[in-house]
Amino acid sequence: MHCGVDSLSNERVNKLIQVIRKISLFDGLGPTQIQKVLGACGPRRLEEGEVVCAANTPGDEMYILLSGEDVVYAPDDSEIARIQPVATIGALSIVTKQPRTSAVKATQASNVLVFKKLALDMALKTDADAQAKILRNVVEILAGKMNDDTERMREYQKELLITQDAVSQLQKRVDLALSLLAKET
Repeated sequence: MHCGVDSLSNERVNKLIQVIRKISLFDGLGPTQIQKVLGACGPRRLEEGEVVCAANTPGDEMYILLSGEDVVYAPDDSEIARIQPVATIGALSIVTKQPRTSAVKATQASNVLVFKKLALDMALKTDADAQAKILRNVVEILAGKMNDDTERMREYQKELLITQDAVSQLQKRVDLALSLLAKET
């Protein structure tokens, strides 16, 4: 299941190269390296409602959403995020070998490029430079996610303190009201 770069028109190959260049995981790869990456992928059509990947499954595939829309769900089935083209699905799992932490489902018919871990590893096995660039990109992506999580935690802590203060103020009012009510009776 390869993109079959050789059998595609130059225009189509150029469009796919532009797509790959937009993916942060492949940032900094040269033209030959991008050709190798393209050789490790295949097209797939997702129907509305189709599960792209499930939580707690091996991260042995990565997807690039070319058209349509997909949604990321937490283990409790709450919506975490909506994915729009051109974005990756499962990019970190394919590199880190960690199980997927969330599920992704197509909310409308979608087209994706599928990268199987084994095919990508084979395509890049003799290119240490490409491997190093991809691993560096993974570190940068993870650092960005950690920074985002830290900022969300700060915001949560602020909201928690504000809520605790509001609860404390309400408790004082309730105590005052109860004390006034006790005096009346």
